[in-house]
Parts: sequence; structure tokens; C-alpha cells
Amino acid sequence: MRNRYAVLYNNAVEELIQKDLKGNGVLLARSVTVGANGIGFLWGGDNEASFSPLNGLPTVVTAGLGAGLSGMPLWARTWADTWRGGHSQCTAAGAVTEYAAFSPLMEVMSSKNIGPWTSMQMGQRES
Repeated sequence: MRNRYAVLYNNAVEELIQKDLKGNGVLLARSVTVGANGIGFLWGGDNEASFSPLNGLPTVVTAGLGAGLSGMPLWARTWADTWRGGHSQCTAAGAVTEYAAFSPLMEVMSSKNIGPWTSMQMGQRES
């Protein structure tokens, strides 16, 4: 049941989107397992805007390739968090933005209305 729960939950949400919202919605699933392919988009979570092999761009690329080869071709990486805070390296942030732009879904989800145009103005970073 542990692995099956994610599929049942995502199926229930997808059914709600189709029935109650008349298909005007998108499911961003964070966890999936066998049987979940074709249910919405898979969201990889929040990774650092760096080239760190622990939680940076290389892990996002590896996870995206693994998801595609596992039958989940609709993959998304959070883009908005790339430009928040002082941990972003400009080169890495640009690479993450490019990766997100050429992914099947470019997710721009944030609790604030932020982007490179706000946090990078005049060399200042938002904290």
C-alpha cells in the first residue's frame, strides 16, 4: 500500500480536475510509482541553483532522465526558486533557467512574485 498510495491519491486528484474543474487544471505530482505514468506532470522538487552533485543541477538532470526512461515523460523543475536568496550562482541560475525552459513544463511557482528582474536588480539579491 505504501507505494500504491501515491497512485491512488494522484488518480483521485486527476479525477477531481476532470470532473469538478472540467479539465481546467494540471496535476503536479511530487511522488509517483509504477502505474502513475500518464497522470499529470512529475515535479522534481526544489533543488539548489548550483552545480552541486548533492542537490544541484546534475541531480535534476539525472532525475529528469530517469523519470523519462521510467515512463514519466512530463517532467518539471521549479524555476522561481532559482532566483531567490543569495545562494544562487549567476552561471548556475542561468543554466537552471535554460534547463527549465526546455523541459516539458516550465513551472514558475513561488509564494512571491519574484524573478530575475526583481532579485537581480542593480546587483542586489533578495534574502
